[in-house]
Amino acid sequence: MRMRACLIGGAVVGALSLPTWMSGQAAPVLPQKQPTRSQPTLANPPGTAKAVAALARFANGQLGQSAYDQRVAKVLGKTPAAKTTAKRLVQALEAMPVAQRAKAFPGLGKPESLTTQLFDHTQYQVSAATKWGKALQPAATVLAPDPYDPGDKPQYELMYSGMKCDKTADADATDETAVYLNVLSPGGNNYLSNPSYLPAAGTTPASLGALSTANAGKAWSSVAWPGGWNSGIVIVTGVIEDNGDLEQRKQEIDLLVQFAISETDEDHDTPDRMEVLRRELDDALALLHLANPDRWSAKAVQVRKLTSAEYDALYVKPSTPSPVAHKLTAQHDPRGADYTLFFDIPPPNVSFKTVVVKIKEIEALGVDKDKAENKIADLGVVVSINANTGAEATRIFAANKNLVKPAWTIERDVQAGRTVSIGLRVFDDDAAPTCGCTSAGGWPVSSCYTYCAAPAQKDQCQAVFSGYGYGGSPSYGGTCPHQQIQYDIHPLPNSGDGWFYSEYETLGFSFDLATNKIAGDVSGSPGTFTVLGTDGAGNRARIVFEVGIK
Repeated sequence: MRMRACLIGGAVVGALSLPTWMSGQAAPVLPQKQPTRSQPTLANPPGTAKAVAALARFANGQLGQSAYDQRVAKVLGKTPAAKTTAKRLVQALEAMPVAQRAKAFPGLGKPESLTTQLFDHTQYQVSAATKWGKALQPAATVLAPDPYDPGDKPQYELMYSGMKCDKTADADATDETAVYLNVLSPGGNNYLSNPSYLPAAGTTPASLGALSTANAGKAWSSVAWPGGWNSGIVIVTGVIEDNGDLEQRKQEIDLLVQFAISETDEDHDTPDRMEVLRRELDDALALLHLANPDRWSAKAVQVRKLTSAEYDALYVKPSTPSPVAHKLTAQHDPRGADYTLFFDIPPPNVSFKTVVVKIKEIEALGVDKDKAENKIADLGVVVSINANTGAEATRIFAANKNLVKPAWTIERDVQAGRTVSIGLRVFDDDAAPTCGCTSAGGWPVSSCYTYCAAPAQKDQCQAVFSGYGYGGSPSYGGTCPHQQIQYDIHPLPNSGDGWFYSEYETLGFSFDLATNKIAGDVSGSPGTFTVLGTDGAGNRARIVFEVGIK
């Protein structure tokens, strides 16, 4: 029987689809060695290099007295047969020629000392910042659904529905498999990790073309979505085919997962702690195939973060019934085999409609357009779609254009039959002021409680807000944010003054999903609307948008 490893990830990076829609024994000798595949392209070479160096020095007893090394020794020392397992993971990399190391870790300096080098915190922080910056790039905007009062949701669940083998790895058309599943969530000052193997002992046969629902059931549940740490969960899944080395391979997964969890302590600058965990798991688990491609496929273990908005979007969608009820699927080709793993999220017993707002054109027309800068607009727009709960999205478009045609679509699932309120606001994105008050209050004499300023103007700005009738000494709140200068996209002029002042610069209207009618600042049936701001207003703008149901 040839060595196989296959991952089956119900929610995995790069392999997720949404339908319509490691005993310290030495590793056994492989009966038949397969051709070694080329080294994989690492998502984050410095991060994986960090894992290689730490595990190699741990396995060889070379960890020093630094805080980083001592933490690695403490964490890994708790795992059974940790040194033997770590040595098994890095032995191929220790023997790897320098030229091959340089190819596997592009852009990494001193590849000849990869397995002995000390942890470079500065290099790592630069890499982490670059990786996080990429993660912030905007994607298609889908707002969190608003099916009903969120308190009505009884609990959050992820169900394992089963596995289908479309192609086996072994010639007898039957593989012996064990599924690894771990759902990690925020928990106090640490992470809650719930690893399991299905079945708990032994394997499950996987026959060609057959659907296996063995061990199907609840994979994770919570009475509330995990709070804090940006409210995500991270799912790690894998499948191992047993070729006499099942326990060793379990140890390898377990060791790398624990190592990755501990490595999150090295990045305290990234606000989304679950994103840090996802990245560290990706970096560490990449070692499996990198160190031994004949034993682990490139898709041996995979990781995905599921956010609150993504969960809600799946929650409200109906499950695909065939071959089993599911909303998440992953297809994998683990070194000759093809598998699909199915996960489901039980839906509520209500129906939904998807409200769609598409921004087609925005044009700055008034003589005061971009008054603070160069008379060429830096247009941005805020779109809100509110039902039981509010939700909005903001997008800033190309700078220095008085006319943009963004074709930006914003969607939100809403319970059928209710009325939705929609708001549109257009603004100019201007540079941050050097000094400003961000929190003020008091009457009849105003006080500034918190101020913002460029570091060079910090003391000067504080002095300004400590006098001139403001009183007190305000607290410094950092540099000032960009300014948003409002454009007028409402036909009616602002009116009144003082207590009787009314602003008519933004658009607001309702969309009755039961009658399919729109009322308010625009009215009629769903479709495309063109609206201009007040005639003669210096900040006048034109907006073309479409409202409808998807």
